[in-house]
Amino acid sequence: MTTKWTRAEWDHMCGGCGVQLRIGDPMQVQSITGVHRPRVRCPNCAEGAPPPDLPPLPARIVEYHGRTKRMKSVRAIAAGTDWKSKASGD
Repeated sequence: MTTKWTRAEWDHMCGGCGVQLRIGDPMQVQSITGVHRPRVRCPNCAEGAPPPDLPPLPARIVEYHGRTKRMKSVRAIAAGTDWKSKASGD
């Protein structure tokens, strides 16, 4: 398994605690050989702290991804919906 620190180019959810990672937030990406989708971890759930010299995202990436539809669905999921009360009709 390989791990690397990077900045989020679009909204993600941490695979450990479910916190929403916004564009530009530091995150650890864990790639497993033979597995297509990498695991994303926030600084609290990751192994170690992000490096202090992690470069910022270029402004063109922040501007471009700031308008995507995918971010709306991730924000809705990360809003903290209580699925049990929603299913029971409360």
